[in-house]
Amino acid sequence: MQQQTIPIKRSMSAYLRLQTTGLLLLLAASLLLWSCTTAEKSNADESQSTTEVVKEIPVVAAPVQFDNFALTKTYTGTFEGGQQANIVAKITEIVETIPVEIGDKVIKGQVVAKLDRQGPSSRYHQAESAYKNAERTRDRMKALFDAGAVARQTLDDAQTAFEVASAEFEAARSLVDLISPIAGTVTAIHLNVGDVAAPGMSVVTVAEVKRMKIVFHAGESDLRFLQEGMRTEVYSELRPDLKRDGTLTQITKSADVTTRTFEAKALFDNTDDLWFRPGMFGIAQVVYTTPEPVIAIPKTAIVRDQGTNDVFLVEGNTVRRQSVQLGISSELLIEVRGVTRSDSIVTMGTNQIEDGSKITLIDAARFSVAESSSSESAK
Repeated sequence: MQQQTIPIKRSMSAYLRLQTTGLLLLLAASLLLWSCTTAEKSNADESQSTTEVVKEIPVVAAPVQFDNFALTKTYTGTFEGGQQANIVAKITEIVETIPVEIGDKVIKGQVVAKLDRQGPSSRYHQAESAYKNAERTRDRMKALFDAGAVARQTLDDAQTAFEVASAEFEAARSLVDLISPIAGTVTAIHLNVGDVAAPGMSVVTVAEVKRMKIVFHAGESDLRFLQEGMRTEVYSELRPDLKRDGTLTQITKSADVTTRTFEAKALFDNTDDLWFRPGMFGIAQVVYTTPEPVIAIPKTAIVRDQGTNDVFLVEGNTVRRQSVQLGISSELLIEVRGVTRSDSIVTMGTNQIEDGSKITLIDAARFSVAESSSSESAK
């Protein structure tokens, strides 16, 4: 019996050792898995912490300015002669001749175009015949009066009839002989010989080009600062380096019924070579000194998006996007409404942030370096 029992005991002992070893291996694997999980969580926490640090975007901020400013308001307009006249047709007739060319100098009262005197709309020949007949009658009555053959009243009646016929003839002649009402230079010829001119149609334009003006339109909100006599700087986008000093000379008292804007004009002296020409597009910058302090901020702080103008207000270590209304501006500053005198706004770095972004305030000298570092980190 003992010989059979000993092998059984040995088998049990080996079984127990094997089971113990398995439990130890399982425990070791569990400890290894727990250690890896802990390490991954620690790495994730560190990564999240690093991400949070990156999200604190460096920006430059400054308090708003509240003071009197010499600001400018820019308008787009059209150049015209200091005096300019569009000579238009008053009747429907064929253009018979145009005795001038572009660039010709003309004097006041000079004929610049002639319409057909024999056309159906012209009364020139009828008026001319009536004038000549009245003139002959007057001369005959005067001779009879001098001879004592007629009364003074008869002569006066003949004189009156002559004056009426003379006025009607002059009116008929002005319909076919188009004259310039000013002295200047022919700047445009709108029709050719043989064309049919209709009432109100421009035939020739004459302008004074040594003295020019720019015509532009201002909105209702601009009337609070625009005043006649203000200095106005004038130039063309074709030659932004060629600027002329002018004076705001006229602002209409009523708005255009279509655009709801007010027409304004500024006069200036042309260059010696008469570079500025009527009909060209131009820029007028009206210089304005505010009579009262206004809130102004750097133009770099303005964020334009889908037709709105916004700024980022600094609130602790975050920013809040705020809509503003723009006013007059200078080269660097612009008047705004929608912020208070105590606000601080982001002036550099606005393209890197959005509403609610966490920020770090730095000075302007360090901004470019910080921005470059932030860009490299993002890569």
